[in-house]
Amino acid sequence: QGGNYHIVVIDANLASEGPNCVELLHWAKSNSSLDEVALIVTAYELSAEASVNMVRMGASDVILKPVPQEALIQLRNTCSSTQNLQRQRRLQGEAATGARAITQA
Repeated sequence: QGGNYHIVVIDANLASEGPNCVELLHWAKSNSSLDEVALIVTAYELSAEASVNMVRMGASDVILKPVPQEALIQLRNTCSSTQNLQRQRRLQGEAATGARAITQA
């Protein structure tokens, strides 16, 4: 909890002990302190359908291992895009809250 994280990398094939990838995605998405964090899933093998499902569950992106240099660039871009989008949503929410306060006054 807490911290100033910009990215969390989750291995889709986590060991059997502890939470699995799906559980971590659900937890991260329900934890408001991680709203602006890019959630990246990595795996050696993952079907296209499974990749889409990971994104639907909250992953910002899915990257197959071994991670080539191009994927690291993609990761950096995904992280920046995710943070910008979330910042815009937060600002829009703050603006809407401010507008409601003005109209109620």
